[in-house]
Amino acid sequence: MSSDKLPSIPPAGKSGLPAPEQWVTLSSPPAPADQIQHGIERYVHSILRNKLLVLGLTLLGGVAGYFSSAFRPETYRGRVTVELQGVNESFLNINQIDPQAGSDLYSSSQVNVQTQLQIILSDSLRRRTLARLERETVPVLDPGGGILNRTRDFIGLRDENPVAATQAATRMANATLRAAVIKNTRLIEISCESTHPKISADFVNTLADEYIDQALEMRLNSLQKTNKWLTGQLEEVRAKLVESEERVQQHMRKSGAVSGGLSEARLQKLQTDLSMAQTERIEKQARFESARRASPELLGELLQDGQIRGANQKLADLRREVADLTTTLTPAHSKVKRLQAQIDETARLLARHTADALDRVREDYEAAKRHEALLASAYTSQNRQVSDDSDRATTLNILKRDAEVTRQIYNALLQQVNQTSIATALPTSSARLLDAARPASVPVSPVPMNNAGTGLLLGLLSGIGVVAGRERWLARVFEPGHAAGILNVPELGVIPTAKPAPTSTPRTRFAALQFGEAEPAGGELDGRQLASLHAKPSLLADSFRAALIMLLFEDREGRRPQVITVTSPAPGEGKTTVASNLAIAIASSQRRVLLIDGDFRRPRLQTLFSLPPFDMTGLLRGESSAESVSRAVSATAISNLFVLSTNPLEENPGNLLYGPALRLLIERFRGEYYSIVVDTPPALAVPDARAWARLSDGVILVSRAGQTSEPEIRETAKILHNDGTRIIGTILNDWHAPSRLLGRYTNHYYTA
Repeated sequence: MSSDKLPSIPPAGKSGLPAPEQWVTLSSPPAPADQIQHGIERYVHSILRNKLLVLGLTLLGGVAGYFSSAFRPETYRGRVTVELQGVNESFLNINQIDPQAGSDLYSSSQVNVQTQLQIILSDSLRRRTLARLERETVPVLDPGGGILNRTRDFIGLRDENPVAATQAATRMANATLRAAVIKNTRLIEISCESTHPKISADFVNTLADEYIDQALEMRLNSLQKTNKWLTGQLEEVRAKLVESEERVQQHMRKSGAVSGGLSEARLQKLQTDLSMAQTERIEKQARFESARRASPELLGELLQDGQIRGANQKLADLRREVADLTTTLTPAHSKVKRLQAQIDETARLLARHTADALDRVREDYEAAKRHEALLASAYTSQNRQVSDDSDRATTLNILKRDAEVTRQIYNALLQQVNQTSIATALPTSSARLLDAARPASVPVSPVPMNNAGTGLLLGLLSGIGVVAGRERWLARVFEPGHAAGILNVPELGVIPTAKPAPTSTPRTRFAALQFGEAEPAGGELDGRQLASLHAKPSLLADSFRAALIMLLFEDREGRRPQVITVTSPAPGEGKTTVASNLAIAIASSQRRVLLIDGDFRRPRLQTLFSLPPFDMTGLLRGESSAESVSRAVSATAISNLFVLSTNPLEENPGNLLYGPALRLLIERFRGEYYSIVVDTPPALAVPDARAWARLSDGVILVSRAGQTSEPEIRETAKILHNDGTRIIGTILNDWHAPSRLLGRYTNHYYTA
């Protein structure tokens, strides 16, 4: 910073100047409710003032809506109702012969109803309908009559070719085909729209007929295919049945008659006889064995033989007599000898009788044994005969059973073939036409009165919109004095839209017409934002210098604002342009000026004036010395112009702006500079501008012509008023000055 300084100017309140809080401020703005009421009343008054325009647009909309119907063909709706019916699948056992029975194809369930809807809207059914209509429909013309039809005839919108008109009507009916289920019923409503009432009715009627016929054909085709298949199977089963019966006959001829019952009876009889023979043989064998081992005395009792018993008795008697005689007589006695001779003869007779009895018992045993052997042989032979008969009978039964099964299958197939034949001959459809369509007498669209009513409404809304839009557009600041009149403050200057120099490129010409845009790369001075530097006469420079009258000189009460805050209601309104050029204009009057970049969020002066990076965080915290404060202020290439710039702060700027360090810093700068200009963020976007304004002597409110609105200006003024901040005045930026005000001097003003 240069060491030579102008005389220090004491801060406000120390040199007879009243403090900023004592200056005259803007009168209190209306409350928000009053603003809303005022805005509504303004729009209502504007509509009443332009009631002829609104009425004219309303009538124009109604007429346009009415006659717009002429540009749309009249469409007639045809409607037909079809009832879905379930098929009795138990009739003639159809569920046994129809492969599709039980598949929900013939029922009226919700799933089947939705399926039938898709079938009705299918392309295949539409093609069938179109083909039938093409064969049966006679070409017709659109119905005439009525003002709309006469209008169409007048402007040539109607096709006079019957064939083309019929084809167009049919295509429209096909394109507008609709089908829907009537709620809580099994009824389907089919509808379409067409340019001819007869075509619309014929299309839906034909479609319904084709749908019913298609369903019937599908069912009949299914039954016919089933019947054909069953007939083929019946022939195959018949051939198998004949073959099975032939095998039975061949087996019977080959094996002869099978007397299974007689053979088994004989076998049973032989088995009984054999058992009895075996018993008899065992008894006789036991008797023989006992007799052979028995003594002669027991043999008679065992065999029940009288001769042996008599011989044994006689022999016993003789021996007893001999025993009696031997007690008195000697063995040589004649009586004893005679008795002994009788004993010997009786013994010989007993032995002969015993031998004969044993021979008889042996012969009985041998006879029983031979009889048993014969019966066993006969039983074995008969058993083989029975086994052979059983095998032949089993084979015959198997053949008979196969033949019987084949016969049952044949009878079942024959019954099913007969049933399918009857079912095929008895056509049954799962749908029926309930209400046929009739040609409509009144079109469904367009409805001229409805269109006229819609046109009236749209015309009314358009009129209100035009008036409201015009009022809202006029509510923007366009002309000098508009913003100042709203706030009842002076207008410090008007910055016109720059006119590019003849030597500039189209790109720079476009850029030169804009204010508040981004600076060019490289950090060089931009003619848009530093317009006051031009040495030759410049419309922009002169506009900024005109704003210095209230900033450089004291008013009648001896007041002059030293610290000036430059802000705007919203971004993009040129406040940085105004602040930098005002500082340059003050510096060009040989007064020391400090330009402070008060936008800590998006600082721009550092890039604009090509200054080295600097962080003001330390200064705002009060941690820097006087020397560091002097180093923070950078001299520029413009004489008497100094800039206090900063990098974007990482810390929240609000925590630094409301501290005491910034107030002390501003008080120090008051003693070193003639004027201090602070470039701040938009007042409605962030609260930083309000904090700077409380530390300054007043605020310059910048507005852009055609962009800043009255509500934004009023809201900004309300905020500043509530803070007790004085508005020094307004500056209108980017004003498109009429060429008649510049006249032949227009070419004299260039920005470059």
